[in-house]
Order: sequence, then structure tokens, then C-alpha cells
Amino acid sequence: MEHRGTTGIWHTTYTYMHDISKKWIGAAEAVGIPHVPDLNTPREILGVTKFVTFVDQKGQRSSPATAFLSEDVLKRHNLAVVINTLTTRILFSSDGRATAIELASDSTSRRYQVGANREIILAAGAINSPHLLMLSGIGDKAALGKLGISVVKHLPHVGRNLLDHPMVPVIFRAKQGYTFDYMKDPTKAIFVMLRWFLTGGGPATSSGAEAVAFYGAD
Repeated sequence: MEHRGTTGIWHTTYTYMHDISKKWIGAAEAVGIPHVPDLNTPREILGVTKFVTFVDQKGQRSSPATAFLSEDVLKRHNLAVVINTLTTRILFSSDGRATAIELASDSTSRRYQVGANREIILAAGAINSPHLLMLSGIGDKAALGKLGISVVKHLPHVGRNLLDHPMVPVIFRAKQGYTFDYMKDPTKAIFVMLRWFLTGGGPATSSGAEAVAFYGAD
């Protein structure tokens, strides 16, 4: 736990793991892929391990919304949570300072502007963050010009140099009734849900993707 916290309100844990996933980890070790306890450390790069899930000790999904937007927080007068709405662009002052954002529920709906007195935090992910910057006029001026977007700042590397990690799913046959498919039968699924309701554990807490291996192509 050297590189992980053990406190806080956003929880992660190891949840239920199917026997197939356990045997898959063992098979990976058998062909020379080392088992590592945690891939998210400075030391561990390649290896096989089980996934950490965003599930709390009660077996319930733990997300930024459930962790940080409690009922007390949502009642704060200085907080407004807007759903079913997209940020269409960031607005800038004449000196290049971000001062507001433009919002809309869809491409044809009315636009709204929300001003910022202190700062604007852009946290839209590896794809949507540069996308939003480019829509706002920050990016390669040649690319923006072709789309008719006024240039606020020429930064040619915005929207480029994304490094992706190819992922290959492992698919195989299994005996009838051995996988989670048995839960398609309501008479069996009810016992799974009852176990989760009473104990917070069991197959209902599984993420479905329970194990992963990072292996060098060379």
C-alpha cells in the first residue's frame, strides 16, 4: 500500500473474482508473465494481476458523484450541478484569459454563458479536453482556420501526439452454467442479489473485467 491511500471518501477495493479469472492469472504465470500485486506503481510495468474496482466496503459503486456530491454538499449555495449539458467552448478576454464557458444541451439548443471570477478547470479527458480547446480557438492555426474557428492561441501540439495502449480481450468457451451467464435465469439471479443485499459481496460486486496482463510485444 506504499503508493495507495487508505483513507478518504472515494473508495477502491478488490471485489469478487470468478474462478475463471483466478485460473487465467495462473495460466499467465505459467507462460512466464510475472504476477505483480499492483500495476499502478513506479516499479511495476509488465505483469498480470487482478483489477482494483471502484466499489466501497458495502459493495456499492463508488464514483466522484457518490463520493463528493453528498446531500449536504448539493445543498451548498455556491454549487450548481448541471446535467444533460455539454460545454461547447471556452470564452476568452482580449488578453487571452479564460473568463467563461458556453453551455448547451444539444447542437440546436440555446447557448448559455457562465462566467468565472477565479478559474476554469478543464477536466474532460484525453480526447474531449483537447477537442474543447480547439473548439475554443486554442490549437494549430492552420487546422482551426480550415474549420472557420478564430484562433486565440496557436499551439500546434494540441490534439496531437496521443499514445494509445492496444488492448486485446481474451475470449474462450466455458462449461454451461460456469460463467456469469447463469444469472440470466431470474430464479438464480435472485440469490446473487440477496447475497449482495445482505453481505455486500458475491458475484454482484464483480466489475466483469476482473484481471489484466500487460505484456511486452517484443
